Amino acid sequence: MLVICTQCVQIRLKSEVEYMMKIFPKALAAVFLTAGLLSCSNGLSDPLEAASSRKGASARASTASTSESSRRVVGYFCEWGIYGAHNNYYVTSIPYSKLTHINYAFVGLDPSTHAVQILDPWATTDIVYPGESWDTQYKGNLGMLKKMKLEYPGVKVLISVGGWTRSNGFHSAAATAESRKTTADNLVAFMKQYGLDGIDIDWEYPGINRDKDSGDQYDMGAPGGIEDKENYTLFLKAIREALDAQETTDGTHYELTAAVGVGYDKIEVTNPGDYCQYLDALNLMSYDMHGGFETAIGHQAPLYANTAHDTHSELVNERYNIDWAVNKFLELGVPAEKIVVGIPFYSRGWNNVSGGWDVDGDGQADGMFGTGGSTLAGTWGTGGQSPYFVVRQLEGTSGWTKYRDTISKACWLYNRSAKELYTYDDEETVRTKMDYIINKNLGGAMYWELDGDDWQNGYDLVNIVADAMLGNDWNPGDTGSGTGGDSGSGSDTGTGSGSDSGDTTVPTDGPATGIPGTPSIEQTTWNGEATFGIKMNMWWGQNGTLVELYENGTKVQSATLTDNSPSAQSYTFTVSGKSNGAYEYVAKLTNRFGTTTSNTVKYTVTQGTSGGSSGSDTGSGTGSETGSGSGSGDSSGSGTVTGKAWTIGTYYAVGDTCVYDGILYTCRIANTAIATWEPPAVPALWVAGGAATADDSGNTNTGGGGTDNSNNNGSDTGTGTDNSGNNTYNPVNTELPKHIMSSYWHNWDSGTPFIPLSNVDKDWDVINVAFAEPVTPGSGNGQMKFSPCTANGYTAQQFKADIAAIHAEGRRVVLSIGGYEGYFSLDSTSAVNTFVSQIEGFIQEYSFDGIDIDLEQTSLAMNSGNDPDFRNPTSPKIVNMISAIRQICAKHDGNFILSWAPETFYLQMGHQFYAGLNGYVDNRSGSYIPMIYALRDLTTYVQAQLYNSGSIMDENDNVCYMGTTDGIVAMCRMLIKGFTVNGNSSYFFPGLRPDQVVIAVPASQGAAGSGQISNSGLQAAYARLNAAYPGMRGFMSWSINWDAFQNSNSFVDQNASYLDTID
Repeated sequence: MLVICTQCVQIRLKSEVEYMMKIFPKALAAVFLTAGLLSCSNGLSDPLEAASSRKGASARASTASTSESSRRVVGYFCEWGIYGAHNNYYVTSIPYSKLTHINYAFVGLDPSTHAVQILDPWATTDIVYPGESWDTQYKGNLGMLKKMKLEYPGVKVLISVGGWTRSNGFHSAAATAESRKTTADNLVAFMKQYGLDGIDIDWEYPGINRDKDSGDQYDMGAPGGIEDKENYTLFLKAIREALDAQETTDGTHYELTAAVGVGYDKIEVTNPGDYCQYLDALNLMSYDMHGGFETAIGHQAPLYANTAHDTHSELVNERYNIDWAVNKFLELGVPAEKIVVGIPFYSRGWNNVSGGWDVDGDGQADGMFGTGGSTLAGTWGTGGQSPYFVVRQLEGTSGWTKYRDTISKACWLYNRSAKELYTYDDEETVRTKMDYIINKNLGGAMYWELDGDDWQNGYDLVNIVADAMLGNDWNPGDTGSGTGGDSGSGSDTGTGSGSDSGDTTVPTDGPATGIPGTPSIEQTTWNGEATFGIKMNMWWGQNGTLVELYENGTKVQSATLTDNSPSAQSYTFTVSGKSNGAYEYVAKLTNRFGTTTSNTVKYTVTQGTSGGSSGSDTGSGTGSETGSGSGSGDSSGSGTVTGKAWTIGTYYAVGDTCVYDGILYTCRIANTAIATWEPPAVPALWVAGGAATADDSGNTNTGGGGTDNSNNNGSDTGTGTDNSGNNTYNPVNTELPKHIMSSYWHNWDSGTPFIPLSNVDKDWDVINVAFAEPVTPGSGNGQMKFSPCTANGYTAQQFKADIAAIHAEGRRVVLSIGGYEGYFSLDSTSAVNTFVSQIEGFIQEYSFDGIDIDLEQTSLAMNSGNDPDFRNPTSPKIVNMISAIRQICAKHDGNFILSWAPETFYLQMGHQFYAGLNGYVDNRSGSYIPMIYALRDLTTYVQAQLYNSGSIMDENDNVCYMGTTDGIVAMCRMLIKGFTVNGNSSYFFPGLRPDQVVIAVPASQGAAGSGQISNSGLQAAYARLNAAYPGMRGFMSWSINWDAFQNSNSFVDQNASYLDTID
């Protein structure tokens, strides 16, 4: 019962493949499955895999309250919704205040063992959501649903099992008492493991034997037989008993619902009057009654029968409608309060339409009840399957006419000249169905699927359903409105951190069209200090207009922000005068559409003192009005602290103090003191805490309070083995300047204005053309595509002429391969050959000077846990990519540019976690390491992206932050010095030459979600690195367009001028 997105076929339901995507919010690419599309009237219908999560009133429902609605509103969230074909619909996009239940679709059942099968592990359990740290406890869609339930405890989340393509495990699971118990126990264990509220069974369909669809590699078929009629009831009974047993253990009622077909042929092979006693709700799949899977045209979800037309059989004409199905279930003994009516948020359709009903009496057939073909293209698949908001856009388009069937209470769109027709539910039909549910005293409404509504513009159908079913009293928790419950004033006595002072009403102006992007937060100083900052970043997308900081669950600060969607937002809260102790911080970002919540930052204060000083909280940010808070405390900044003078050979534990050059230092990481580790030189180990003197006994007399006097002006060479300068491979590219400015040119016209190559600032030495992409995102066949953007009349010939002119100026143009949306892999020798041939063809046609490797998402992965030696990789995706790149480079001379643009996750993270060799990070971590190592003889430079990243450990295991001078120095230094891989001294990645390292940062505030740094801060980092490692190559930025759009080219102008001063 689900809409089949044929554009997503590539990775849907292939459990043997890691479906991985990156953690940053550029657009995610297409993924998903296809399903056989069969008529509801042929015994195999209800093709849509959408296991509509259906819940009616609980079997043991209590009286309704603000956190428990008397009616259900059930929305299906599809695991594949996070990918590009569904516009990246995340768990954080769900309108929780408009729902009572969320059904997560889908997991399967192993037909042999009856184990629960996760179909897309990356989406369901592994993806790290934007704003979450790599080690978050809220990984995957299920993890984030668990986190969101902390805000909306009244919303129930159920796991939906089966669906159209994965109902192959039900028949054997229900066959015997033993198999039923095993399956029930497995389902309950899965439910508990992921903190869910119940189970939704979407068996499509009991009693019907359906073979696999030979045209659909993902469809597993669905065995069935007459025995299912009784076994289905017993199966539900076994699950209910297992859930009841769990309730006895922990006192929580867990729900059991089922998605059931409404075709008369489906109903008659089951016993609804019997099995309903075990269910909290029956979610009727009251759609897909007609569609392109049959030639006769009809409404896909009619409320009533229109028997005046005989296009279908008499029984189908009479019974394929919602009213007949509802009355049949009531007749069979199903309580009205358990019946939940399903609503489609998508269309079905036909092409080559002929004949039909002349509904308006103008003498022309209007398509409905005529005949048509099955190949009408749709956004989600053939047969005219498109989300509601896409079809709605056609309503005002020339050639399309909207008609209504006042008998069936249904509508359709028809284009007479194109001979195309769509059947769907619009606002009026949904309102009519809500009235029907109320008048019949039914249990509520369900819809397939959440991302089919116009969610990017605040929802339409969702709001209609919620208003009718839930009214104004429904409150599942913190609705994110920002207007209730918090008075916005008060004090936080004794901690030195003030509470929010000021109005927390959410400003309603601005261009945002949906809930804010998910924010991330990070501390701005090391643990220990009593005054610090908590910085909020929202990387890209819908902006918030109110940001609030919560400390240990209590709001302590807030500030209003300016909505500049879709640019990035940032705001820094300053927290002052904290007492010693552990603190947890969370930020909430709100606009008129709702609220998103950040990751949690844990901060420990060890430098707070006792006495009588007051603390305060202030904030600063981009495009915002500063919010503030104040509080009173009882701490002072004076007293005597005992410690010893810093001495080489002494072991210092965390919290130990010492004196060096008249400054008191507190140890933040245990160490044994050695030369070059003097406290001012290694702030990773020590935090300065005020003036002090060491007496003869070694005691330290200190006064004053907590000022950090460390200046980090010590050596930037760090500790450990230094392999820099020992590389005799690949002589320096002499056609390039000694120091370069490198950046990316947008080969598209959106987000920022398009710039012809001829208008690119001439201070850019290397222009990376973004991007050559796969013909099909996620594919493994090596088929690639590239053509110049034709915005504003720009042509391929102009593009070629511009490259020739750039060459004449001594500058270079490189073809960048991949990018976030252009993810692919090379799965065979044939794919390698195809890739090499096509990329080389682009190079020759457009005279590119080299290639830049920007592979992300699923492009790179290693055999998890089985490929530890980066020097001798065995993983096919890695080995094949190395082969392909080497073959391309071999066709050119030594001045051919090979550059790499990995995110830190794919490179520096490999020092700590590599190749899935542990349980912390997936098998893509560090995946550039074996490629750069294997191709270091051909590598011109590496421009690792020091942005859109959380904190990363350097080669000395010190925590480093993007957007800071120290962080830039550390991340580049480790590439020059080399580092151990996966923390294993047996595997050491030897360092690159300084001329092979380029510092890469965002060009402007809107260019990335984090990593922005002032030009002066960037130049300070370069100066420190170049002093320690002369010959540093230069700067890279994302991007040319962003610098021109937001900075008027100040990034390139100022930093190019700086590099001109370097020898």
